[in-house]
Amino acid sequence: MARMKPYPKGCRTQNEVNIGYHPRRITRDANLRFGPGPGFPLRQRLLTGQRIGRQSAPNPGAGSKPAARPSRNGFVWVYVLKGGRSGWVDADVVAADPGGWADGPANVDFEIGGAPGVRHAPIPKRKPRVRLGWRTSGRRAIESDQVYLRYAAHSTPFEYLMKGDVVERRWRHPRGYVCVRVISSRTAPEGAVGWVVGSAFKG
Repeated sequence: MARMKPYPKGCRTQNEVNIGYHPRRITRDANLRFGPGPGFPLRQRLLTGQRIGRQSAPNPGAGSKPAARPSRNGFVWVYVLKGGRSGWVDADVVAADPGGWADGPANVDFEIGGAPGVRHAPIPKRKPRVRLGWRTSGRRAIESDQVYLRYAAHSTPFEYLMKGDVVERRWRHPRGYVCVRVISSRTAPEGAVGWVVGSAFKG
């Protein structure tokens, strides 16, 4: 069988992601924000003791103990157990939690640790045998108020894009996602590559 042609550079598939979460809790009232810093808009108010999961770095080797994703400007990317929202929070208000619950916003990732009652390794994912979708191009502005930038189509979010941010489209997936590279953004770093829902360009 012929080898599958690769997707454009940076357009990951789910088998290349395998995100885990480090169980954490909030040590004093804080804000979940759309970007890594106190000047970014508020996403959600977090209360003392609230449980959050700190995201790991991408884990293409599917190991059970990937390192935590690095902080940016003193903030870390987390998901909130109650409600499942993701975003940035000040690293100074984050402390370790015993765990047993931190398997991701949709309970399809895994917890890094050994507490009982939750998955502690990524779900095995097959490498795609065929490349799904088609190449696309052109710069477009985000029309939605805000949208997740995801590591793979229908996968884990890792940044936000906001209305007016400009991206370069690279690949369209039949499940309705578009792989993009960030040209300019208020929240995401220039050059970041990920997937957004196609409706983000339609208002």
